[in-house]
Amino acid sequence: MEENQVLLQQDHADKATMEKNGKMVNNQIHDMQGRLEDIQRALHEAYGSKRKLMVEYCDLQLHQEEAERQSVQLSKDKTSLSTQLEDSKRLADVETRERINLLGKMRNLEHELEVMKEHLDEEYDSKQEIERQLSKSMADVNLWKTRYFLKMF
Repeated sequence: MEENQVLLQQDHADKATMEKNGKMVNNQIHDMQGRLEDIQRALHEAYGSKRKLMVEYCDLQLHQEEAERQSVQLSKDKTSLSTQLEDSKRLADVETRERINLLGKMRNLEHELEVMKEHLDEEYDSKQEIERQLSKSMADVNLWKTRYFLKMF
């Protein structure tokens, strides 16, 4: 019986050890499940962050493409405006030269007008002098006619 008791005690010790080992395994399983849940939660958060980052990346790519299109359009506009500016400068230069030429011609014409006015004034004075002389001569002619007719009659 002693043998049975030793076996029974050993059985109890083995059973206690097994229960203890079972509890430890259960605790380890429970801890591992908690860790697994934490890891799954972190993984879920990482996937959520990844989706957000992908959306932001796509949005940034769209903004970049739009910025590149605007840059190309602005470059074209700049080229067009530069061409227009050069054309305007050339036109302004031409108009300035024409204005200078016209101003010179106007001054020449003003000078010619002054010369013609002076000549006209001289001609008018000459005409006045001739008319005065003609009037005097006519008066002399009339005087001589009157004297002639008076002598004759």
